[in-house]
Amino acid sequence: VLVTGYFHNDYQHLAKSNLVCVCGEASVPVEIVQVGVYRCWLSPHSPGFVNLYLSFDGHKPISQVVNFEYRTPILHDPAASMEESYNWIEFRLQMRLSNLLFTTPKTIDVFSSKVSPTALKETKKFASKTLFISKSLKHFMKSSDANAIPYPHAKNTLFEIALKNKLREWLLERIVLGCKTTEYDAQGQGVIHLCTLLGYSWAIALFSWAGLSLDFRDKFGWTALHWAAYNG
Repeated sequence: VLVTGYFHNDYQHLAKSNLVCVCGEASVPVEIVQVGVYRCWLSPHSPGFVNLYLSFDGHKPISQVVNFEYRTPILHDPAASMEESYNWIEFRLQMRLSNLLFTTPKTIDVFSSKVSPTALKETKKFASKTLFISKSLKHFMKSSDANAIPYPHAKNTLFEIALKNKLREWLLERIVLGCKTTEYDAQGQGVIHLCTLLGYSWAIALFSWAGLSLDFRDKFGWTALHWAAYNG
């Protein structure tokens, strides 16, 4: 507890005396921090209001008597801690997924002679079937302009739309290149496994339409279905 104030001119000689702070029934020594500033340490007390003042003997006030409120201490909320821990786990999975989607070393060249007519046909078919993903941002912007959805939900939806569009581009690239397998990250999972761990059920349809195997196994031999069953 910090107490501030000055002695009247006639009592300046008492400013450095041994004082005590009386707080309710407690009486504790006072430490002089600097001229006009005093500090004392109080033990825990049940919530409520008590009288607080400075004294020489612990009984007679030599300062103004003020009301002091003992407050209920803020306890650590285990539920909030668990939620924050879960949010960090989800965020790290999203970072791993983003790393796979945004750092691919290959680029699309639809004019290359190496691209087969079949691959081009499948690419156009997939692009047409998933065109709604490209349009989803425009629809979302209209709904968010009217504040029709809560901010946290709006932020998460925007992030998910961005991931959907990037996954669509990533899958288009693999169709053009004729790839039927995908890369792993440093922890041994591929894009489809991370999407499953994040609960992105919408990604399964995109993989299926792209012709990529849903049974693609990670470095531990697990498919997306294994991870879905493991996470309930």
